Amino acid sequence: MTTLRQIKSLVTPLFERHPDLALIGPSIDLLGKREYFGLGTGDLLYRVKGPGAIWRWSNSNVAEDFLRVVENEALPRLRGIRSLQDFYEYAKEIHGVHFPFYWGWRATMNVALGRLDEARDILNDPRWADRSGVLFNGEVEGLGDRLKGRGSDISRKDKLALVEILRGWEAYSVEKLKLTAIWERTPLPLEETL
Repeated sequence: MTTLRQIKSLVTPLFERHPDLALIGPSIDLLGKREYFGLGTGDLLYRVKGPGAIWRWSNSNVAEDFLRVVENEALPRLRGIRSLQDFYEYAKEIHGVHFPFYWGWRATMNVALGRLDEARDILNDPRWADRSGVLFNGEVEGLGDRLKGRGSDISRKDKLALVEILRGWEAYSVEKLKLTAIWERTPLPLEETL
């Protein structure tokens, strides 16, 4: 089992070379109401391509391999994500054929991106109807009330309510995940349409 001390020893050289990085948790997605870091939208880092790609502490080159993979593969991809749309496209790419099953996340992201018709289509899709009370309910709680029964002419008041729902989830998640010191509130694309 990997310990926090092992992780810190592995990432300390990375932080020395890249002072804009910090060890916060395994993933960050603040548009859902979260009290924990979920597995969410992310990708795996492989030590090498092909057989033998498993990370093992017994490998004498594990620290060097980690730095190489993070600096040459992970950081360029992450630093290329400059907007919510970029993040959405990244998630779509890494999840491939499984992406439609992240319906709650997709609906939430489409609301944040201001694509309300697409979010409504996801929420009204009969494939997810029987799951609304079980999977991702926290991610769509309140959004469906504002979107499902309305047509394309959603009111400004409804848009403001959607922004408030997302901002509430974001603030809650930031507090619970202890990210207040690094959180920067930026306008959502939906807000920019108001």
